[in-house]
Amino acid sequence: MKKIVLAITALLAFAFDLSAQRYIDTSSIVLSHKYDFELSEMAYRILPMLSVNANNHPKGWVWERGRSSALKEKGKSADFYEINKINDVEEFDGDEVANISTAWVEGVDGDGEGEFVIIPVKPLRDMENSIFRYDDSSVKYHIYYNVKNGYQQSEDLYHKNNRVKDAIIRIYAAAYELGQNDAYLRWNPDCIYEQKITLSDEVGENPFCLNSECADLLIDIPFKYLMDNVQFFFELEILSVYKGSKYSDTCICDMSAEILAIYLPKPEPIILGE
Repeated sequence: MKKIVLAITALLAFAFDLSAQRYIDTSSIVLSHKYDFELSEMAYRILPMLSVNANNHPKGWVWERGRSSALKEKGKSADFYEINKINDVEEFDGDEVANISTAWVEGVDGDGEGEFVIIPVKPLRDMENSIFRYDDSSVKYHIYYNVKNGYQQSEDLYHKNNRVKDAIIRIYAAAYELGQNDAYLRWNPDCIYEQKITLSDEVGENPFCLNSECADLLIDIPFKYLMDNVQFFFELEILSVYKGSKYSDTCICDMSAEILAIYLPKPEPIILGE
């Protein structure tokens, strides 16, 4: 009987820990805008990124609400494994390319199942030239994402650390208005897409060309998001990992998402004389 009680207690504790990973403490967050609806967890997480100052953030700015945790290692800078490292770039032959010597690393005990990271989806540079008529009833966006898995600075570090195996990806839409110094939401963000994916664990001969997951997704968008100020967010949540040979830290070297094209509904025909 004692073993059964202990087992149930352990299961409840495990369930509590998983739910706690999705929780954000809002007690110390000061909002500049008064809302007539209760903000969701995702709303609190994305508000810093939506603000004017955040969208023009200085180099080194860390969007801490955009991840569930980050590894803090003695002797390393506070942001050494932070979320801003998954979109770190370097100059190569005059072009900006992903810096594979850096990575986001989750910071909890164990292998990091349930940990997640969120990034804004980059809009098209020229939206007007990428609008196409699609059909009478739906609005669809092409969203492309790229995940460079593991710690890709070297093949040795890649194998020593955990890599993501199974994950859930989600895309959120957020409608907002700009204030004087920040932005405020029109309503809580909606999760408009969710899918389970499995990343490969193949290592090429060149450590600069390690495995990555790339996909072009066709996303249905609710009509209420046909407005000027809409920001999409891409989330990856870790479900399982490829185990590292030495460390239990799960790493993502680089992650990006961008809109490729927008599909708008055909206009209703105008029939004269009716």
